[in-house]
Amino acid sequence: MLQPGGPSIWLFSPDTVEVILRLNPSTAAPWLVSYFPPFLTSVEFLETPLWKWLALILAAIILISLSRHLDRLLRPLLGAATKRLARTHSPWAVTQAMLGPARMFLSIAVFRIAVEGVRPSALARIYIGEALELLVVWSVAWCLLRIVDLFLNRVESSFATRHQFSGRSILRLGRRTASVTIVIFAILLVLSSWGYNTATLVAGLGVGGIAVALAAQQTIANIFGGVSVIGDHPVSIGDFGKFGDVMGTVEDIGMRSTQVRTLNRTVVSIPNSTFAGANLENYSVRDKILFNPTFQIKRSTSDEEVWRLIDSMKEVLEKHQSVESVPTPVRLTGLTAAAFNMEIFCYVLTPDIDEFYKIQSELLLAINDAFQAAHLELA
Repeated sequence: MLQPGGPSIWLFSPDTVEVILRLNPSTAAPWLVSYFPPFLTSVEFLETPLWKWLALILAAIILISLSRHLDRLLRPLLGAATKRLARTHSPWAVTQAMLGPARMFLSIAVFRIAVEGVRPSALARIYIGEALELLVVWSVAWCLLRIVDLFLNRVESSFATRHQFSGRSILRLGRRTASVTIVIFAILLVLSSWGYNTATLVAGLGVGGIAVALAAQQTIANIFGGVSVIGDHPVSIGDFGKFGDVMGTVEDIGMRSTQVRTLNRTVVSIPNSTFAGANLENYSVRDKILFNPTFQIKRSTSDEEVWRLIDSMKEVLEKHQSVESVPTPVRLTGLTAAAFNMEIFCYVLTPDIDEFYKIQSELLLAINDAFQAAHLELA
């Protein structure tokens, strides 16, 4: 009740007063307090005597010292609980990842019981409760971080076994993104439980994120380009090819750039946004290599001699086991005032460029023998 011009007066019903009187004995100090030095009972912090704070600190120290011995109790329980969860992982690894957070959960629960036994003031309970909420949220975040880390380590090991080293870059990005997301959500949850308005903070983070995105457009474009290259998998580390205007071997695919070692043994760093938009000609994935030399025969050569030469060169190609047979491997492609233009079009059945060069040399020498046998000269 509010009196005009005076202080507020609170009115309580008789039933409420009776309940308060019944509660009074439960708040009385235990008999042991009478043996404490006077300053332990007279000095107060947050309306709580000093001896109660010392009791809570002693309980926390005991719990910390005994928490290591809880592993024998928690390991069998967590092992049974993680058998279904750990179908793709080692149950022991999952148990080890959850052991620390579970130990903290149990310690917090026991400390909560100790708080009820010590019975600090209502004001102290508020701050103690907020501290325990912080520890609970951190335990959950810690558990999630360890499980995510365990899962990504398993995926990275799988990539390493299959020699998919380019996927490690996107895993590193995913690891950092997941860790930052978990930590941010944990902080927002703690602030929300403490009564702070997190909507303003989230809006501020959104505005800050837009500002960062505008300032780092090129970097973000390179990151998405790297994700595109790794996801589409047009090239892998160790592949040789022509990438835009650069010819060489891919040495690394990072989140910002791709490193290519050129034929001059230099390393060119190509931004992923440029690399993803360039024409990527991957020589390492071809199944066979084109053999396509051209010749010019003197115009004075008779038609019969030209046809005999074509038949002779067809026979050379058909006899070679590494040459793919096609309907017209040797043909005339043009006629000029000085020469007949002749072309050989066939495939050498090898993806190895060194092996191709060896077979190409054999074919060119055999073609030269055919020219000499026909007594023909090149224009």
